[in-house]
Amino acid sequence: FEKWTISHVSRHINRAAATIAESVTFGPYLQSYVASGGPRWLHKMLQEDMRNT
Repeated sequence: FEKWTISHVSRHINRAAATIAESVTFGPYLQSYVASGGPRWLHKMLQEDMRNT
């Protein structure tokens, strides 16, 4: 058996994950832009989220 946990993180702390999830449901993307390196705004947002944790 594998052990795993679920942790709740508020949306304002992890904005990047929330934005990616929203873009999957609303964006017209044919492939994952995250897998292809991601857009600049995503890199900036991830850096800001890391500083806020």
